[in-house]
Amino acid sequence: MTQTCSNCLNAYNSPHDRDVHCVNREWMQQHQPYLRTTVASNETCGTWQRRKEQQKPLVFSQPVQLGLFEEQRISRIKRNDMTKIEWTEKTWNPIHGCTKVSEACQNCYAEVMARRLQGNHIKSYENGFKVSRNIDAMKEPYEWKKPTMVFVCSMGDLFHEDVPDTWIDPVMRVIEKTPQHTYQILTKRPWRMEEYFLSHPLPKNVWIGTTCENSRHYDRIDALRNVRGNNVKFLSCEPLLGAMNDINLDGIDWVITGGESGPCARRTPIEWFRGLRDACRRWNTPFFFKQWGTWGADGIKRSKKENGSILDGETFKEYPKKKEG
Repeated sequence: MTQTCSNCLNAYNSPHDRDVHCVNREWMQQHQPYLRTTVASNETCGTWQRRKEQQKPLVFSQPVQLGLFEEQRISRIKRNDMTKIEWTEKTWNPIHGCTKVSEACQNCYAEVMARRLQGNHIKSYENGFKVSRNIDAMKEPYEWKKPTMVFVCSMGDLFHEDVPDTWIDPVMRVIEKTPQHTYQILTKRPWRMEEYFLSHPLPKNVWIGTTCENSRHYDRIDALRNVRGNNVKFLSCEPLLGAMNDINLDGIDWVITGGESGPCARRTPIEWFRGLRDACRRWNTPFFFKQWGTWGADGIKRSKKENGSILDGETFKEYPKKKEG
């Protein structure tokens, strides 16, 4: 019977198969300081997972020593200045944490970062990637005087099933009281979002979006379309994990896409990006190509900076027109 490794999500048919063929050892060793159980040099996901289940969670007596890049990224999260996300200006995380629901979640950057923050004794991340509320973050948008594009819950999903309406309501009140900002809300659970806004007003200064990494999740687009309101509706097709040439973009105002980054990144063939770009052209939908990621257009692994974001000799950084909600 085929099962899935709870750490790396690779399929296996037996415990032995899991031990021998798991390909995620590189990732585990690279992230060893942030895992709740350390990884032996010759260990695979299977043996590590079983040993982890028998041990108490690892508690760091002192902050983990991080490289300069990691320290800078943690600092940006703490002060909500995530300029590395090209299509937004700031992030705001009054709620963080999530659980995996589809293929795009396999190498979740937010989960890894949450564990790093937990290991560095950041108070708001003391529960790691478990769905949690950060009351202190609620005041932050009031402190931003300049009109700003804000990505809401970059470290989680505002419409996760474990987030009650009583947590979402105060977030919406802050959004309504800061109309100078534009808030981008992205979810993999658009049905919950649709249901919430049936009984709650959708603020005019909100852009709503859903993740759709391949054609198996077109139903999310339908749910997004059904959300009442004239607000900007957008898709995040990142990482792009399948051809989407036949996508229906009726009622969709913006498409963001890109390749996956990191040591376990999955490659996106150039034909998939071309197909999505051409679909956007047919539907007259702004197309934002964020990055190639770890795998370049030529199929060679490099740093995402080296691979850049040029598709067929062009840079696509298009944005939607703002709409009155």
